[in-house]
Amino acid sequence: ELLDVPKSVLAKEGTVSEETALRMAQAAKKKFSSDIGIATTGVAGPDLDERGTPTGKGFVAVVGPKGEKVEKVQCRGDRNAVRRRFAWTALDLLRLRLQ
Repeated sequence: ELLDVPKSVLAKEGTVSEETALRMAQAAKKKFSSDIGIATTGVAGPDLDERGTPTGKGFVAVVGPKGEKVEKVQCRGDRNAVRRRFAWTALDLLRLRLQ
C-alpha cells in the first residue's frame, strides 16, 4: 500500500514477482524523491505465500540514473538467512549501479 503497487499487478503477477519488485522500486524512488529506488519482495518463510511460492524465492529491484535492474533470488535457509540474502542482493545491485 505504501508504494501504491496497482491491485491489478498484484492480482495478475502476485506479490512475489519481477513486475511487483520493479513497481515497488519505481514508486520508492518517486515517493521519496531520491535518485535511486530499491525494493525486495519474496518469501522468507517458514510458510509458502498465498500462491504457493516456495521459501527463499524472491526478487530485488534497483531503479536509478543507470536504468532498472531486477534480479531473481533463490536461496535456502531459515527465515533470517533468507532475509539476509535478499538484503545482500539489494546492496550488491546498488553497488553495481553506483560504479
